[in-house]
Amino acid sequence: MAALDIQKTFTETFGAGGDIGCFFAPGRINLIGDHTDYCGGHVFSCAISLGSYGAIRRRSDRQILLASKALGTDGIIEASLDSLEKTRMPSWLLLPFNIIRSFIAKGCTFDSGFEIVIETDLPTDSGLSFTASLDILTAIMLRDTFGFSDMDNLGLALLAAYSEETFGRTMCSLTDLIACALSKENSAIYIDSKKVHCEYVPLSLKDNQIILTGSQIRHGNIRDILSQRRRECEKALKKFQSVLHITALCDMNMDQFVSCKDVLMDDTLTKRARHIISENQRTIRANSVLKAGSIASFGRLLNDSHRSLKEDYEVTCPEIDLLVDLAMKVPGVLGSRMTGKGFGGYTLTLLKTDAAEEFRSNIALNYSRLSWLDAEFYVLKPGRGAARIN
Repeated sequence: MAALDIQKTFTETFGAGGDIGCFFAPGRINLIGDHTDYCGGHVFSCAISLGSYGAIRRRSDRQILLASKALGTDGIIEASLDSLEKTRMPSWLLLPFNIIRSFIAKGCTFDSGFEIVIETDLPTDSGLSFTASLDILTAIMLRDTFGFSDMDNLGLALLAAYSEETFGRTMCSLTDLIACALSKENSAIYIDSKKVHCEYVPLSLKDNQIILTGSQIRHGNIRDILSQRRRECEKALKKFQSVLHITALCDMNMDQFVSCKDVLMDDTLTKRARHIISENQRTIRANSVLKAGSIASFGRLLNDSHRSLKEDYEVTCPEIDLLVDLAMKVPGVLGSRMTGKGFGGYTLTLLKTDAAEEFRSNIALNYSRLSWLDAEFYVLKPGRGAARIN
């Protein structure tokens, strides 16, 4: 999909004429650093070329007209700016309306209604940040159309985080939103979730590439499981705070964990804390080795990350573990891991470029034979963050 496609969809839906703005907000993947963000840690992400597209045009009245086959609309959904609190929307359609409510809650004034079309080529529940992409897309369309110029892209991410926390029903995190809003082409974005600080690192893989492999398993409703993981991390933090002056688990390093882990007195809490602390240290290390051009070291960090997510945090699933195991048997593969919240979605594999063809054919054959599912492949091309498109 491109600007011409979304503009064509818009004019077919609402007619031509006027100032039609077209926008794009990408999905994102975590290179490394999963489940560290809510423990004050670091995340290493990048935008992908898949994402959400939108077109918008002002109206002369106070009505909002929204159409989106991708979000499940059958025709045009209509609402009024003057009675949004009475608007009831099904499923994914809540997200753009929650962003509108958030702008209003932050004191932004809409002097007219608007027409809007949203489409996406991102799969839902796959670990590619469908929700964050949609939130940021809606936010940037409204900001640029209505002149909320005091809000930069980081401000959009913070507003979307407010929307998720106040109105949302998803598990979308601030670091997901930052990656979708602020990523740069051909770069990874290294995010300190505690300081809300970003650093760009050129993703120069030389004669290597990263392939995302889709498991065809959608994680669905895992809110209760992830909430339990967070509670376990909070319990571990409180126990560590009895012997250390820290405010977050990721304030610790592995030496401190080893010397203080007996205070936890619980095998499950020990495993959860070990993943969080070690994953944060791996993410910090990944920043250094990528800057130094040590691709092989980065691959080893990916392997260690998956092992930790599988054994200590327990958020993988048999299909994802199978994809990683199959990948590591292919000559030329340097590292492989799950990416995202877990329980399905995609794996991320770093490999030699000349091994890519064998990798695809090997994985396609054996994954289908062992899981009765067809793997899908996507070569990672780190893209830009949300922007207006021409």
